[in-house]
Amino acid sequence: MQNTAKSAAKKWSARTAATAMVVAAAVMVPAGLAQAATPNVFKLCNYGSDYDTVAEFPGRGGWSTYVISPGKCYSTTLTGRSNDAVNLVAYKGSAKYVYAGFSYNNATGINITTGGKYGAVSWNWS
Repeated sequence: MQNTAKSAAKKWSARTAATAMVVAAAVMVPAGLAQAATPNVFKLCNYGSDYDTVAEFPGRGGWSTYVISPGKCYSTTLTGRSNDAVNLVAYKGSAKYVYAGFSYNNATGINITTGGKYGAVSWNWS
């Protein structure tokens, strides 16, 4: 009887540990990272802690996205260009700096997530 109780306890502990690892992994990955990009859609999510972010499009007459606060996302349809210059800009009060520059291809679309703090912004895309 004692071996059965030990065996059941070991199985329960292993299941609990496995469940905890899956939950921890899911919490560590922002939802925006898991989504594939949609053609003609530009999506920017700010998971940073102390700054706002904006995407600027110099080739579109200076057009830019709305200011995106921490914890918020912005998505828009952009068509007609396959090599659109984009600058990602961080704002904290009146201070600002460009933390990334790249070309956007409307045929593939893009999902961008930002993180970190002002002055040390990290970003990823899919």
